[in-house]
Amino acid sequence: MKEIFLSKLSDEIKSKLLPEHFDILDETIENIIEGRTNINGKAPATANEIFIVIGYSLVTGIQAFEGIKKAAVKLLKESKEKTIVNINYRGKTYTYVN
Repeated sequence: MKEIFLSKLSDEIKSKLLPEHFDILDETIENIIEGRTNINGKAPATANEIFIVIGYSLVTGIQAFEGIKKAAVKLLKESKEKTIVNINYRGKTYTYVN
């Protein structure tokens, strides 16, 4: 699923995806496989429905993650002392330092 989804994206969009975005994509696909994601109240059944669900879930997940990251960056900018913010997501740690 992941390779098919990525193959449909333009090179420009793919170049903007960060490592944490790929983790969100993996989580989205796991949610589809495990039946935790639906479209119109049912599991996606066609390739088109899967593509739609992945797209919306990926955008939503990226927006949530980026919101947390922006808050961390704001905290770092406001801190007068050296500050390290670690965001742990799916077993990986993303570190931001001022």
